[in-house]
Amino acid sequence: VMINIGVYPIGFNSVPTITNPLVFTQGSPSSTLTCTSTGSVATTVTFMRDGTTVGPLRDGELIELEGAIFQLTQTVTSRSLSTYASVLTISQDLSDVVGHIYTCTVTNVLGSSNPEPLEVIGIQTMGGDQSLTVGEMNIITCSTSLDISDIVWIDEMDTIVASNSEGVQQLDLVFNPVNDSIHNRMYTCRITAVAVDQVTNKNPVISKTITIQVRVPRPAITVSVISEGSDTAGESYFLTCIVMEEVVGLTNMPSLQWLDPSDQVVADGEGITIGQIQRTDTTAMLVLTFDPVRTSHGGEYTCQGTLESPTGTLRNTSEQTVTVQIPQPTVTVDVPTDPLYTGTNVTLTCNIVLNDQVDSPVIVDVTWSGPGEEITNDTLSGIAESSSPFQSMLTFAPLNSDDAGDYTCEATVRPVEVEFITMSLPGSGTGTVIVQDLPAPQVEIGPEGPSTAGSEHTLICRVTSAE
Repeated sequence: VMINIGVYPIGFNSVPTITNPLVFTQGSPSSTLTCTSTGSVATTVTFMRDGTTVGPLRDGELIELEGAIFQLTQTVTSRSLSTYASVLTISQDLSDVVGHIYTCTVTNVLGSSNPEPLEVIGIQTMGGDQSLTVGEMNIITCSTSLDISDIVWIDEMDTIVASNSEGVQQLDLVFNPVNDSIHNRMYTCRITAVAVDQVTNKNPVISKTITIQVRVPRPAITVSVISEGSDTAGESYFLTCIVMEEVVGLTNMPSLQWLDPSDQVVADGEGITIGQIQRTDTTAMLVLTFDPVRTSHGGEYTCQGTLESPTGTLRNTSEQTVTVQIPQPTVTVDVPTDPLYTGTNVTLTCNIVLNDQVDSPVIVDVTWSGPGEEITNDTLSGIAESSSPFQSMLTFAPLNSDDAGDYTCEATVRPVEVEFITMSLPGSGTGTVIVQDLPAPQVEIGPEGPSTAGSEHTLICRVTSAE
């Protein structure tokens, strides 16, 4: 646009320079963009909107482009400094004027100014991911550079979910936490600009709509197991399964169950008790009780958590191996109560009693030891019964005087099937052998019947042994 100014002041014969940033003035039904420059007269002013040239325009001329009417007006703001104001009036709805990048370039016969850009921000959203994850916190900020009277967020039902009417130029839409059932929808940020429309007598309204997509992560639950108590047969042992919902915005609660080593659902019985499921807002707990623990309880138990979500059925598991220890056996040594004499046959009996919760086949390793040395080993096997203990015998045939002393029977119990069952600590019992010399026999000689002269007579010798 060639503009002739009738005065040639100080700036004559100089290249145009844009002295100030572009100034946008909002209005309705028209807004203005002002470009201030210095330099020689007969300048050409070129405005562009998002790369599209607006013009050429002479002072006072107008042009229709992209649904808007653009008109250029130039004035001298300082003759002494050769300063000019090039004002572009844009007659268009404010919502269509904003949201563009405008540039101004001033040119004369000596050259051109650098283009001066200005982004006119009407309304924008930022700072948050519009694809939200259930259970997390997310904030989407709506902001504007316009002078406004109020700013609101509304949902697709036209319900205001956040607002600020104090002229603040931004407003947060907060999801804390994101919920799959109520947040999966469209939201609109709406601002009311301060610029009374001369036709409608109302302030123009500008809005921007976003769509929130809520995603549910997989898996949405974690499963863990805590063990308490003693895993020794005959004691009490507890497994607590905890199913935790990672995504607190889900509306359904997780369920859970225990599976035994054969992958069957565990039920009450045989020393096992299933408690009631305990729930909180985000967790579910179920206790599996072994009271008392049996060796047959050994194996791998699985807690399975299930959650029904919008994406389908989610499952997660946690395994816990139960390894039962055989308790220390009770060992006693029986010594005959009669006097023990040298030269006689004597048998010591080792009685090995196991806890009645050892209900699996076992092997009992027995070691006899006497005064100062190990005497013999013995191996027994079977299933323990409290009424019929395992027994090992130590026999002296015959008993000698140097056999006197303390005799210890030590027994260790180990499982036939070594998986999920561990051997016991050794148990022992002691018996004392007191050896006595065999006393001299008692001899008695006497007649048998009365004796008469001239008759036959018999004498009887009776020998009584202490054995």
